[in-house]
Amino acid sequence: MAFNRIIFRVDGGASIGLGHVIRCIALAHMLKHEFAILFICKTLPAEIVQELKTFHFKLKEIENDNDLFFEIGDDDIVVLDGYIFEKDYQKKIVKTGCKLVIIDDIPNAEETVADLIVNQLPGIKPSDYNAKPQTKFAIGIDFVLLRPGFLQLSKGNYNVKEPKSLLICFGGSDIKNLTERALRTAIKFQEIESIVVVTGPSFKGIPTIEDLIQSDSRITHFHSLDETGMIEVMRKAQIAIVPASGILLEALAAGCKIISGIYVDNQKLVYNKYKENGLFIDACDFNENSIHDALKKILSIPLNQSERIIDGKSSGRVLSKFHDLNIVLREANNSDTSLLFDWVNDVSVRRNSFNSGEINFTRHSEWFANKLSNQDCRIFILEYQKKPCGQIRFDRQENTEWLLDYSIDLNYRGKGFGKKIIEMGIDKLGRHGETLIAKVKSGNQPSLNVFSSLKFSQTKVNDDIIEFKIQM
Repeated sequence: MAFNRIIFRVDGGASIGLGHVIRCIALAHMLKHEFAILFICKTLPAEIVQELKTFHFKLKEIENDNDLFFEIGDDDIVVLDGYIFEKDYQKKIVKTGCKLVIIDDIPNAEETVADLIVNQLPGIKPSDYNAKPQTKFAIGIDFVLLRPGFLQLSKGNYNVKEPKSLLICFGGSDIKNLTERALRTAIKFQEIESIVVVTGPSFKGIPTIEDLIQSDSRITHFHSLDETGMIEVMRKAQIAIVPASGILLEALAAGCKIISGIYVDNQKLVYNKYKENGLFIDACDFNENSIHDALKKILSIPLNQSERIIDGKSSGRVLSKFHDLNIVLREANNSDTSLLFDWVNDVSVRRNSFNSGEINFTRHSEWFANKLSNQDCRIFILEYQKKPCGQIRFDRQENTEWLLDYSIDLNYRGKGFGKKIIEMGIDKLGRHGETLIAKVKSGNQPSLNVFSSLKFSQTKVNDDIIEFKIQM
């Protein structure tokens, strides 16, 4: 299979923080097995540069935003993550012929020409964006962008927390030194048994907290932890004081009880959406009184029970959305005769067919020509990255009933294309209110799973065949 390339245009540093970069790295991990990865950046801390090298993600450092256009081609997917990439810049990218993805957490009225918009906030709707009619969306916490270790952590055992343990972390830079304020407030609570402070690679305030750390044996300080280190401290922490940013999602994945708030304007929507959903105890703007009240409140509730907010399955959902950017379902035509002949004689296709014998080419050609000219039959070809990867056929049985048949090329199985071709095929057929029927051999577990996942109702015909129905 041909590999398309994903180009991430993103920056990070002391002034803008590292949240954009971290979630792009998380997305790169979700996509790396099916796409080549290239980061194009103007500013990055040395620690992030090293992380990209560790994971074999290519990096090109640029001086000017327009240097991006010397790199991209029409087979690329460009991902923008940052508040500086406005409509004219987006349009210039799209004119190259590539696909454009925007990672965004602040919908606004400005027009976007993105092919896909990713927003992991709860409560966001496509109508919140001024987007093209064909723009696709990956929105809500089901599409959370977390690095692999945190996705795995979200599936784990939350009963490994250390009693009355507190984590304080304000991300990569913490330019307002809220770490010191939170720490000074936390040490006043004698019921807190351990305090872990994590500062990021761009944090400049270590001298201001050194005396506090030395004065209290409950405090442990880590600076510039990698993913593994962050997972370890979050796995143990019962309570986390974190800003309304990407680290809030990591703490949710770890099953922490969270105190959060806002200290810069671009966190406002994140803060409001997670607050509306009751996902943290509010510390407002992280003033001392608010932090104190939030700690008092959180210490008064049971800490050994954590609701699972993140299911750890967002990677597959996100990958499916990127597949969609490369997928086209087109009408079959006479030039597809040999293609469908090869597919219909695939060993596994014959095994799962009701007539398992090998098909003769002459007979197949006649059958296919008749189907193409039959108004009661529609055949479509699924293409991924401009290569055919599956077929779906609809045959009218009665006035309002259609029989469905589909198959996926051997090289493209196990990637969710079965579900995708049925969803797209139903949309192409356009017979709303009519009934769709599928008959599957009882031993064909992949197809059984596909139809079940698409909410088809199941009726057992006999021991060998299971019938599925759905109203379109």
